Amino acid sequence: MELPFNYIVFYLMCILKSRKMPMVIEKVNLLISVKKLVDLLSYDEDEREEIINEFDFNEEINNLVREYNDYIDADNEQIILEIDDEILEEIMESFELEYNKEILDDIHSAINDNFVFLELIGVKINKDIFNNLLNLERNIEKMYEQLSNGQFDKQLIHKLKLSILKRKMLFSVTENTLDCDEYYDLYLYSLNCAINSDDDAPIHFEIEDEELDVYQFAKNPMLKALFYKEELALYNLANRMDITILKRTGEYDFIEVSKLKFYLTFLKHLDNEISKKDINTLLKEELIISKYRLKNALDTVYDTLTIIDNKDYININELSLKEDYSFIENIILYFTNEVLEYSNDRYEYDDKDFFNLTNYYFNIIKKLLIKTYYTLTDDKRIVDIIKSNKMYKINNISSNLLDDAIEQSKNKKKIK
Repeated sequence: MELPFNYIVFYLMCILKSRKMPMVIEKVNLLISVKKLVDLLSYDEDEREEIINEFDFNEEINNLVREYNDYIDADNEQIILEIDDEILEEIMESFELEYNKEILDDIHSAINDNFVFLELIGVKINKDIFNNLLNLERNIEKMYEQLSNGQFDKQLIHKLKLSILKRKMLFSVTENTLDCDEYYDLYLYSLNCAINSDDDAPIHFEIEDEELDVYQFAKNPMLKALFYKEELALYNLANRMDITILKRTGEYDFIEVSKLKFYLTFLKHLDNEISKKDINTLLKEELIISKYRLKNALDTVYDTLTIIDNKDYININELSLKEDYSFIENIILYFTNEVLEYSNDRYEYDDKDFFNLTNYYFNIIKKLLIKTYYTLTDDKRIVDIIKSNKMYKINNISSNLLDDAIEQSKNKKKIK
């Protein structure tokens, strides 16, 4: 199997050009880049071994120079490209005819999704800025955690407000200091740090579904806040930067606003659940922890102030916007069936009167997600799925949870 070496070189050169840097790459760093790329591409083990065995770096360099000798100099320890924009564009277009589109797309994605390639070709990333943001975000997350434990003293609230203001100012300075490429590079570094530090195991659900990406629950800060207990800071920052990039490029649209509205609405339902008089104490404590984790994620990613008041929820409900909840639709439809898989005994613990806190907690979170979706969309499929499921009214506890999701959501004005 042939690795499109020439394309890789020219693509890396295009990245340098887009950042107004000299199109110069150290040979040793190019070799490291190629090896790293082979590891990341979607080859099976045999294909990867075949590529590595057949790959001769010096021969590839010689072939590259022979074919593009008018533009490339590789006599020393560097590869230098000197070419005008029009010819460079023509060469890049010729690769699309020469190589399989799928492999080119894979190379494109692998390089664009990993900051290591940027560093190997000499692109500097403002890691000091990121480290300052991360340290601040971790301190803020600890304060939200203190609030979830019932620490509402004035000193803590004052310190949290000051830290949120400092974060807002630091993001503003970062956005105004870095150009679009520099900001994207910082985002890429932030996202890679989050992914590389993430050792969360995928959550087990009762129904196998190839269309359900179980890993997204650990990568989406809002879902991570609800389904996991690990640190949120890294994904909070990466997603905040992603939102900023969408706004800078004019791609922040009604779908993104719908996401915010969905989770703000969920937060109201979660508050109502916590305030129930007959709620178990341990369950209430777990839901309160998730409430403040979700507030933390929302306030960082969307620059809201849920920790202070309900204005963000009020304001977004006053907006006249096209709403689109397709981003959560498959999860909701899946959960509507999945919750009904839990028989009554799955909510028990040691055959005693104590309930299984884990199953209760997760299924209440699922119920609230379903309730939120049904409140916002009035999607009748939810009712149909519940009523047509053979376990409905057999697994009574699960059935009651879902009845609550659809019955209490009929009057949307109830949520204030």
